[in-house]
Amino acid sequence: MPRETPVRKALTRLDHRIEAAVGHSIDRLWQHRDRDLLDEQHVHLVDAHRALVQAESNVTFYRSQLNSLSSGDYPVDNALLDRIDRTVALLADAARTRDQRQAEAVAALEPVEAAARASAPHDVPNLSAPDIAALLAITRAPSSTRTC
Repeated sequence: MPRETPVRKALTRLDHRIEAAVGHSIDRLWQHRDRDLLDEQHVHLVDAHRALVQAESNVTFYRSQLNSLSSGDYPVDNALLDRIDRTVALLADAARTRDQRQAEAVAALEPVEAAARASAPHDVPNLSAPDIAALLAITRAPSSTRTC
């Protein structure tokens, strides 16, 4: 039985923000979406992110095609120039679509980020590592050594 190879996803500018907001990797978030484990807000975010990834892949495809056409492997003639013109137009259209999908993903991400900020503990001070270690040592001390 052949192993399924994971689908390579194009990276987006929002991946780190999404992962920080949801506390999971993009892959895990997509898996949760596929298993219907997400609430409506997160479903909307994943769907917007998937559309953005597809748009980013299209931009990459046309950029690679333009790079190939301009590599010097083909004779410079009217046919090549026509293909370059078509590819540039397709790349511009793909970039516009990508920008639109990114705006949609940002719009879907903002409520998730706001909810994550609202649910984060606000009364926990930002302590240094030595302070945390000292507090842990105090809490783990045997009761006979504590003075109260």
